[in-house]
Amino acid sequence: MRPRKAASIGELVTEQPQVVYIKGGLLEVSKITSPETFNASIDETILGIPIGKTITRIRVLAVYRYHVQRDPQWKVILKDKTFVVISVSPYTG
Repeated sequence: MRPRKAASIGELVTEQPQVVYIKGGLLEVSKITSPETFNASIDETILGIPIGKTITRIRVLAVYRYHVQRDPQWKVILKDKTFVVISVSPYTG
């Protein structure tokens, strides 16, 4: 994984939300960022004689994202730096 490239001089950096079209029209409805820790240990032996233990621990920042399929009839508008989704009623008639 490459480190993120810093903005060069003259490059516009904005906090304005950006719309990225994903084929299939997915709408992200939730995002959870959580530290996760994975542990494993192995007892080491030589000819059946215990000589020690190897302990491995990996800590990462995990990001879980939840999406729903976006219906083509839904309207997406930007209002005060917030995207608003206007959907049709699932109960018609």
